[in-house]
Amino acid sequence: MSLPELLVLSLAVVAVCMAALWLLSLALRNAGIVDIFWGLGFVLLAAVYFVAAEGFTGRKLLVLALVAVWGLRLSGYILWRSRGKGEDYRYAGWRERAGDRFWWTSLFQVFLLQGLLMWVISIPVLAAQSAGEPDRLTLMDLAGTAVWAIGFFFEAVGDWQLARFKADPANRGKVMWSGLWRYHPPPQLLRRRGSVVGAVRDRRRRLGRLLDAVQPRTHDRSPPARVRRRPAGAGAGGDEATVPGVH
Repeated sequence: MSLPELLVLSLAVVAVCMAALWLLSLALRNAGIVDIFWGLGFVLLAAVYFVAAEGFTGRKLLVLALVAVWGLRLSGYILWRSRGKGEDYRYAGWRERAGDRFWWTSLFQVFLLQGLLMWVISIPVLAAQSAGEPDRLTLMDLAGTAVWAIGFFFEAVGDWQLARFKADPANRGKVMWSGLWRYHPPPQLLRRRGSVVGAVRDRRRRLGRLLDAVQPRTHDRSPPARVRRRPAGAGAGGDEATVPGVH
């Protein structure tokens, strides 16, 4: 199967799955089920690429296994985390703002949008499973697997540590800075800042204030000169500039 055909096939698979998931969300009145499907969707696409692509079988098996382990763990974790809690507050907020229109706006705003993102992000998986050369596993394949293992360790262990932290009532309202979370911003902090960009801008402002406080004040910080118009007949020269405090 050619690359354009694979892209069309995978896009069609995503569209059908997301439409079916949307119909299920209408029956459950819970759009949050789309998050549970996020990891499973990548596993499904990796399986489609494995069957339809004509790459080296050993590499196809490796990629499928890595995606399956990552996707199944992620979906299982989100399913466990959301059990008995109803709809996620983000989707509940959209539902409240959209009112009676949410039943169809959620199809585009939630399901098809995430499906499109899933399809685009999965393209490297397709590229890896379509490569027929080299027809053996190489050092590059092993290096990629090592990078995957590091990322998977941080994600899986980080989720486990965060779940334990949030389960302790004494930590309510606190930000986790221990364990693996000391190496990257906790999600609580990013939500508090509003976005990663907001956090970066906040740190730039803090740095700017620090530099402003310690740098030598060699430049003039006086207020700008004001222009005062001469009364008519006061003589030649028109306007004159005055500086506050200087007469």
